[in-house]
Amino acid sequence: MQFSRIFRIAIIVFLFFFLFNNCTEAYLVKIGNETYTQKDFMWWWNHWKEPSQKFPKNLKPFIRWLLFLKEAEKMELYKNPFYKRRVLIYRKVRDLLRLQYEEVEKKIHINDKVLWNFYQKNFIPLCKIKGFFLNERSEAKELKNKIKDLKSCNELFKKIKSIQKGEFWIRPWSTPKEVKDIVFSNALKQGEILGPLKWEKSWAIICIEEVKKGGKKDFERIKEALRRIYKKLKEGELTDLLIKKLKKKYKIYFNKKLYEKVGFGKLPEGLKNKILLKIDGRYLTAERFREMLLQEKRFRFAMVNPESKKSVEKFKKFILNTIIAQNLVEIEALNRGYENQEPLKSDLDFYKKNLLVRGFINYVIVPKIKVSKAEVEEYFKLHKKEFPGKVKVIAVYLETSDGGLVKKIKEEVLEGKTVEEVLKELGFKDYIVHKFVNEFPIFLQKYILNAEPNKLIIKKFGRYYYIFKILDKEEIPPKLNDYLKKVITQKLEEQRFKKVEEQIYEKLKKEYHVKINLKAWMSLRERMQKHEN
Repeated sequence: MQFSRIFRIAIIVFLFFFLFNNCTEAYLVKIGNETYTQKDFMWWWNHWKEPSQKFPKNLKPFIRWLLFLKEAEKMELYKNPFYKRRVLIYRKVRDLLRLQYEEVEKKIHINDKVLWNFYQKNFIPLCKIKGFFLNERSEAKELKNKIKDLKSCNELFKKIKSIQKGEFWIRPWSTPKEVKDIVFSNALKQGEILGPLKWEKSWAIICIEEVKKGGKKDFERIKEALRRIYKKLKEGELTDLLIKKLKKKYKIYFNKKLYEKVGFGKLPEGLKNKILLKIDGRYLTAERFREMLLQEKRFRFAMVNPESKKSVEKFKKFILNTIIAQNLVEIEALNRGYENQEPLKSDLDFYKKNLLVRGFINYVIVPKIKVSKAEVEEYFKLHKKEFPGKVKVIAVYLETSDGGLVKKIKEEVLEGKTVEEVLKELGFKDYIVHKFVNEFPIFLQKYILNAEPNKLIIKKFGRYYYIFKILDKEEIPPKLNDYLKKVITQKLEEQRFKKVEEQIYEKLKKEYHVKINLKAWMSLRERMQKHEN
């Protein structure tokens, strides 16, 4: 009985030490009362690291990030409107992408069979045409009377210069509907003369030069283009279907009478703040809609003719439908709760925390690293060697691809003539230049900088020879211009940032009683280094 009791006590003691040791090894970092494991570190590392960044040598970046995060939370930076807006934008963008995937991309299935059917329906037959495009129907009709057959069509095509014309292949898919319904609805024959046909804003006379049925070879040649076109078509169809469903799902208030009063002109004061559109708590005033119309008009000027009432109404309807569609999709995306599902859940969690860390840096560290104008000037005065000035030269300079000329110049110089005399005798002008070194070709600049005065130098790069001789060289000291002020300011701020960041880090480290489990860290680091290798 006593043995049994002793045995039980021994088991309890063993389990205590076993669990205690495991718990001790389980933590990686302790900050105050908070414990962080290897799993926590890897979560942070996978989100924080840059592409191809090496695994850190120590835990300092992780601990610093956590300490700054804790201070940011103490400061309640998450209540800052800027923070809230950035989080909403981040979430909105990713929610929209997820909704697009679920409702559009996921539902598009493309294979060779689908593309072949799409090809047969929309891309054959192929027709090679000669087309004449005129402004008036009567002009087109008059021209057609002159074209009796393909031969007369070809003759007129060569002869007429004043009429817009073209020779190209057409397919049903790329042809305007008015033309397609006539040209491709019947069995096409070579030599047919069609028209007048309404072709966008013109009246066309078309001569059918050649007809091809298409087939597997043509299909394979344009398959990738077919894939893109089909995908875009289905995206449009599925998006329209989604908008249709959402219009039924969400309540939309629309003030049609108010809408009819809004245009590009100013609104009466009494109408400006009236609600024109309301969707699930979001609303649009008449004045805001007018501002959006003006804004879109600047970007989409080709879509609207402000002098045409019909054009303006069409444009207004397009902008209104766009606003409704965008808001419906945004509302639906945000309501689906993607932020509670992976992978967005982890991504959003890290984004929010990292935004707080950056907020802490901006509020606490950045104000302490400001650099004054006097400090910039002092740094420039003491470190002028860091900022080389410009070098201006007076030089004999010639570029040529003529190897014979180069040979002649060398020979004449060897006989005792100067290169200036040789060039003058050969009829060259403007061979003496006054230029800054950085104005010469970049591959020559180091040679010009290091060249001895009055020494002829000939260099060949590619098929060109570069002949130069430095007659005079002047070093112009650097000036503290706006560019250098910016460079120096950035350099000093970076230096101060590291110093201030380190000071705050060390201070917080003591305040939070940071403890590191070196055994757990070395184990993790060794494992990750093996993985990297």
